[in-house]
Amino acid sequence: MCIKINLDGPRKARPWGFALIELLAACALMALLAGSSVQVILWQTTSINQALQQPQAQLALQGLALQIGRDLLRSEQVRQLTSSSQQRCYVLTIHTGEQVGYRLRAGALQYHGDAFDCAQRGWQSLTTAQTLSLTQFNIRIHAPGYQITLATSAHSMSFPLFSPAPINRSVFDEQLYYAPSVLDWHTCIDHALCHRTPESINATFRLAMATIRAATTTRL
Repeated sequence: MCIKINLDGPRKARPWGFALIELLAACALMALLAGSSVQVILWQTTSINQALQQPQAQLALQGLALQIGRDLLRSEQVRQLTSSSQQRCYVLTIHTGEQVGYRLRAGALQYHGDAFDCAQRGWQSLTTAQTLSLTQFNIRIHAPGYQITLATSAHSMSFPLFSPAPINRSVFDEQLYYAPSVLDWHTCIDHALCHRTPESINATFRLAMATIRAATTTRL
C-alpha cells in the first residue's frame, strides 16, 4: 500500500467575484459615463429652449408694437416726456379726449390708461424683465405716420405705421373695428360712409392691413 503525502499543504480554492480594486474602477467608470450623459442632455435642453425663445421674443415684440400702433392711429398728439429713470415715456392724446401713456421702466414696458405724467401712480406692466427684458423703446413721427422701435439684448424690431389720409378718424375706427354688415345708425347716421353699400369682411381686412406695413425684425 502506497500513501502519497502532500507537503505543499491544502490546495486553495480560486475565489469567485471581483476584487475591491476592480469594483472601485468599475464604479468610477460608470459615474464618469453617467455625468457625461447628464451634461449632454442639459446642453441639448438649453439649445432647444434658446431656439424656442427666439420666435417667442419676436412675436412678443410684434404684439407690443401692434398694441401701441392701435393707440397711435387714434391719437391726435404724441408727447415725449422724461421719466424719473431717464427712460422713454410717451403720452398719447386720443381724439376722444383720453390720454394713454407708454413708458420703459427697468426693462419692462408699462401702460397707463389715464396718463398725464410719467411719475404718477397706476402704471401697469405689459411685460416683465424676467420674460422679455427691453433695452430700447422709441416712437418717432414720420409723416404721414410713425415708426415704433422695440429692442431687447438679442432682437431689434422697427415697425413703420402709416395713418390713412385724409379719413375722419371716427369714421375710420368704425369701418376698421366693427363688422361692415352691422351698422349703428345712432352713432354714424351723419357719416357719408354709412350710406354706402356695406363692404365685405375681406375688404375691411384689406383696409386695416393697408395701413400697417410689414415690420422689420433683426437679430443682434
